[in-house]
Amino acid sequence: MSGMGDGYVGTAQDAVRIRKLEKQREAERRKIQELKDKSASSNDQPGLLQFGKSLAEVLGHAFKKETVGLVTREEYVEKVF
Repeated sequence: MSGMGDGYVGTAQDAVRIRKLEKQREAERRKIQELKDKSASSNDQPGLLQFGKSLAEVLGHAFKKETVGLVTREEYVEKVF
């Protein structure tokens, strides 16, 4: 135990293992960077996934946008359709 506290850095096997793990990490970093570049180049989905809205949400938003004051649903439907 007395040899452990005075600059012990590991054996040759430890050094080989460390180099192997560093190579694996670098390969993983390159793979992740390639995936990031690939996803950034595809402009199909900017940022987060975009979920579609239901017809009820679209109509509700249009109703709020186009009506002022008290309007019943039936009056709005007659106006639009």
